Amino acid sequence: INKEVLRNSSYSSKGRLSRAILSLYASINPKDWKYTDRNVITDNFFFSTDKPNLHHIYPTNYINQNRENNELDNNSLMNIAYLTQLTNLEISDKNPLNYIREYDKNTDFEKVIESHLLPSNILEWARMESMPNNALDQFIEERVGLITEKLKSLLEGINFEIIDTKETETE
Repeated sequence: INKEVLRNSSYSSKGRLSRAILSLYASINPKDWKYTDRNVITDNFFFSTDKPNLHHIYPTNYINQNRENNELDNNSLMNIAYLTQLTNLEISDKNPLNYIREYDKNTDFEKVIESHLLPSNILEWARMESMPNNALDQFIEERVGLITEKLKSLLEGINFEIIDTKETETE
């Protein structure tokens, strides 16, 4: 499994990688951010639509204002989570610090974050009311790590390697 491929994955209704990543997200039974007792995915919804209700954790408008500090694409599936349509519309393109802090008032929100394989750094930043300029890049790196760890646990006993072909700057 190549971490760079995960970082650069994007949504495609027919793409194998896209469907595999979204299936992994769905298999964890993600919960709604506002109504934390509700499942986001139902079987008939997941299998009957080629346009699932996907949410950008870091919305496009927010990232466009901070583009110079982030190298990674906000359309990466690493920046995506399933949400109900109502919650997704409520969030719209708000700053993640603001909407995460609002949902964090719910006592079950940490479990909700885990149910989406989201790194805790976004929750920590919201609680501190500050995030680094390259928050999207850091978030995606952490999520790639969570996903590869989840795959290791799901595929226990199956040999596979995790590689990273990301080009690094040489000094």
